[in-house]
Amino acid sequence: MNFFQIFKVGSESLLIIVSTISTSLIVSYLLIKLMKIPSNVSILVGIGSSICDGSADAATASVIDANDEDIAKSISVIFLFNVIAAFLFPILGNLLGFNDIGFGMWAGTAINDTSSVVAAGQT
Repeated sequence: MNFFQIFKVGSESLLIIVSTISTSLIVSYLLIKLMKIPSNVSILVGIGSSICDGSADAATASVIDANDEDIAKSISVIFLFNVIAAFLFPILGNLLGFNDIGFGMWAGTAINDTSSVVAAGQT
């Protein structure tokens, strides 16, 4: 794969990535307000669900002065989301009529853990 192919694929998926992250942050914020979840946990769940799983939580935790309990709660919720997504996304992908490429782009941007994306793709 040369640089131009990488740029083409990256530019085509940029809108999907931005919309997925934005949607995840907005939905997280709304659910957090609705459920009255403590702010540090809610920030960590929102960031971890939107970007890069537990590693995003680890990076964000020090910035917002989250304690170990907040981090543990948020990572547990995020990994639960990943397990649910690994089982639910293939079903939804079939119902929505995605082809392999469409499903791969959707699952790859919406599921935030590589192992869960692979599991969803193998189902």
